[in-house]
Amino acid sequence: MIKKVLIELKELDNSIIKIMNNGFAFCFGIGIIGIVLLLTYNTYSVSYDIYKAGFILVKTSIIFAAQFFACGFVANKLRKGKD
Repeated sequence: MIKKVLIELKELDNSIIKIMNNGFAFCFGIGIIGIVLLLTYNTYSVSYDIYKAGFILVKTSIIFAAQFFACGFVANKLRKGKD
């Protein structure tokens, strides 16, 4: 199973890899903002809303990263199917 995923990863088109990398960078930025909010709450404990916002941003960034990964493989399969 892992070997099959690695083979598929090597066969991805360059444009799809570029889109996936940009998506991962976007998710990383959202995750960093969420972590900063969580650290702010941990340090100052001003409002519970800061904790919830940070937690939601971290969860959202993980979900988006997984979607970029999966959609990259799907887009590659669709592009190969057309050729």
